[in-house]
Amino acid sequence: MRGRTVPKEEDRTDDGRGRIRCPHCFWQPGRSDRWACTCGAIWNTFETRGVCPGCSYRWEHTQCLRCREWSAHEKWYEEGPSDSR
Repeated sequence: MRGRTVPKEEDRTDDGRGRIRCPHCFWQPGRSDRWACTCGAIWNTFETRGVCPGCSYRWEHTQCLRCREWSAHEKWYEEGPSDSR
């Protein structure tokens, strides 16, 4: 069984949140990766947190483009450091 690893500082997003990666195989999608909605829209689902820009449907689950497993969309977001401000 694989253990979860804590994101390294250089793997965090610019705003301090943790990285985005598949909960199954740990693949990290890039900005150029795209998903398709049943309405025909094609976009990066992580830019809208799973909401289709074409029809506003909120995708509760996201399929990994690498391992093809489905996971709850929110499980893709690893937590960043707590905000002490």
